[in-house]
Amino acid sequence: MNQLHKLFSLLLILGLSFSACKGKSKKLDGPKATPPVIVDVLIAAPQSASNIIEANGTVIANEYVELHPEVSGRLTYLKVPEGSYVAQGTVLARINDADLRAQLGKSRVQLDLAIKTVERYKLLLDVSGINQSDYDLAVNAVNGYRADIAYTESLIDKTVIRAPFSGVAGLRQVSPGAYVTPASIIATLQQTSQVKIDFTLPDVYGNDIKTGLTIDVETDGTENKRGKATIIAIEPGANTDTRNLKVRAVLQSGTVNPGAFVKVYIDEGKN
Repeated sequence: MNQLHKLFSLLLILGLSFSACKGKSKKLDGPKATPPVIVDVLIAAPQSASNIIEANGTVIANEYVELHPEVSGRLTYLKVPEGSYVAQGTVLARINDADLRAQLGKSRVQLDLAIKTVERYKLLLDVSGINQSDYDLAVNAVNGYRADIAYTESLIDKTVIRAPFSGVAGLRQVSPGAYVTPASIIATLQQTSQVKIDFTLPDVYGNDIKTGLTIDVETDGTENKRGKATIIAIEPGANTDTRNLKVRAVLQSGTVNPGAFVKVYIDEGKN
């Protein structure tokens, strides 16, 4: 009886072990769960490339001139409103022209006499009172005096120094009564209502710039405050020493003193 009980217990243990092993094998043989794959998606779109060219520039006046006398002499009149606006044609200085005016007066008297002589000779010529050659000489004298008057008037005009264009007068370099020559500088005159910017670029960028192109200009050393300028001219040939091209632009807005240093930025991506 004990042996039968032991045998039954052994079979029961074997059966339970077999069931456990079979259940475990089923669990191991089942499919494994795969985690989802994370994918990054980028949408392509056309976009212009930005290639900024930097250059150093110098501000110049729209018009600039040094006022020199055309003849030598003593200044009898000098009125240069330093740092103030001057309209075109304003008389700024005069040189002593007393001798020229005296010569002009003499020529006018001689011309008046010559005209009267021609009028008398004309009456005589009509009645054959004089030869044609005498009458022609009198006419030539009239023309000669008129030419002398025109020449003297041109010399007098050279003694007057006028503003060739409207602008701001600089500091005068002479005083009233000074003796001046054509080498003397009376003052300067600049038109600053609009200014230009000159800068240079390596000739490799010659095909990337053109007239009418708008560029950025840093006028006060602050990147957040940039103005706009338009290229108006490009030197046709590069400098043989530096291989640089000289470019000129006009500042669209803002006020900058001529001679100031500026930074120029050109975006090749906009060309």
